Amino acid sequence: MKKSLILFAFLTMVFTTHAQRGGFDRTEMVDREKEMVLSKVKDLSADQKLLLEGIYEEYGVTVGETIDEIRKSRDFSQFRTKMPALQKEKDLLVKDVLNAEQYVTYEEVVNSNGLGFGRGQRGEGNEQGPNQEGRPVRNRQESDTTKITQ
Repeated sequence: MKKSLILFAFLTMVFTTHAQRGGFDRTEMVDREKEMVLSKVKDLSADQKLLLEGIYEEYGVTVGETIDEIRKSRDFSQFRTKMPALQKEKDLLVKDVLNAEQYVTYEEVVNSNGLGFGRGQRGEGNEQGPNQEGRPVRNRQESDTTKITQ
């Protein structure tokens, strides 16, 4: 009975720790994006591959440090400003490495399949963010609204 209780406590601790981490590994996410980019972008030279690997290595470290910093501060609203800024910085570095055609492919890769932290969560022109229920708020056009006349 005592062994069962200890085993139960241990398993509970392991599952709780995993749940608190959010269930995803940020280095795995960055590595997955890097591998997708390296496999989808055509005609990469050896120098371009080396530079991209360096950019993604630094990006992974910076993302990890930023997430840890935000978690310690408990100010999770910083995700909305810091993560897109990191993505933009990475995008600018990548743009300097790739030619125009390769960069178009890069953008398609990182903006599809859920890659990139928070990319694609808002539609074009929808800068309002989520409503109180957490659902995205759509910008309404004149044709979407019904005018009531009396």
